Amino acid sequence: MNDLISVEKIAQWQKLKKLVLDSVSSPITKRVYNMALDEFMGSGSSRRRGPASPRPPLARGEYP
Repeated sequence: MNDLISVEKIAQWQKLKKLVLDSVSSPITKRVYNMALDEFMGSGSSRRRGPASPRPPLARGEYP
């Protein structure tokens, strides 16, 4: 039963990914989005992500 659910989730993910990639016209952007989406799906719950920004906040008047 779990195998069927996994297959359905993969099929749904592939449809969503295709929808996103088809909305982009630049081949370079498609390639980068594809890699980012694959990384996003691969990160899942098995690998915890750190904070959104690993850098400390900037001091007042400091520019990046």
